[in-house]
Amino acid sequence: MTVTIELWMFYTVLAFLIGLLGGLYFGQRLHPSVRRIKQLEVELEKTRDLLAEYRERVSRHFARTSDLFDTITKDYRTVYQHMADGCADLCGDRVPRLSLDMPIQRISPIGTGPVSVVSSAPTVPTVPTAPPSAHPHEPVP
Repeated sequence: MTVTIELWMFYTVLAFLIGLLGGLYFGQRLHPSVRRIKQLEVELEKTRDLLAEYRERVSRHFARTSDLFDTITKDYRTVYQHMADGCADLCGDRVPRLSLDMPIQRISPIGTGPVSVVSSAPTVPTVPTAPPSAHPHEPVP
């Protein structure tokens, strides 16, 4: 069997092309920048997962805080109403009736002072108190 020069040339070019394509493929796969990019992509995905988890924890925290404040507000109203009813029952007409429908004070923008929100509820008169004595251990008349 005789090998002609054309056949040798064909095998040589074929081997060169296979080597070239293999070298390009493995060169890209093993190049440090490609590995670094893959590493950064994995790290970015982990960081995104951590951020999503953190946001979920913050959301749950503030939802729970809102529920707790709602509970505190309801409990405070219950205690306040209990105290007002007890005061009315025990003191009779000597103390003005307390109500939760008092005017609300809201903070206005900086520099303008508090702004009263007008309410339809009647205002509660203040009870006069005795002036403080000169000596703190002395009974007040």
